[in-house]
Amino acid sequence: ITQLHFYLKDNIKFTKKLTIILLIVQKE
Repeated sequence: ITQLHFYLKDNIKFTKKLTIILLIVQKE
């Protein structure tokens, strides 16, 4: 269960990074 929780947290971090990158790309 702990591993899954860590994976989910990591996945959320990755998704946030991806969203920020997409926003930056759209602005250009």
